Amino acid sequence: MDRNNNYAVRRIGQPEMSPQLRRKVDVAFGLVYLCLAALFGWLFYVRYWMWRDCIREAASSCITPDGTNLIAGGALWLLPCVAFAAVAVRRIFRCWTPQRSD
Repeated sequence: MDRNNNYAVRRIGQPEMSPQLRRKVDVAFGLVYLCLAALFGWLFYVRYWMWRDCIREAASSCITPDGTNLIAGGALWLLPCVAFAAVAVRRIFRCWTPQRSD
């Protein structure tokens, strides 16, 4: 690799990562993002999906037996769940795709 043209590969002042270390970093970050997706998925389930019939019947909010007031806005927990899941899949999938050697 040309020493003068390696700015696209690494940042200035940082050593280039080996492919094995890069795979481990991608898997680690992928698992972190997957855990965040699971957390937001659980929040979506608990705050909206479990009570969707009650929220629909009340037309605005639903008070659960434990006194929690749930609204239809609980469906918004799905957005970060999907976003973190997509990033996790992308990071983990990167480990199994061959790297280009341009």
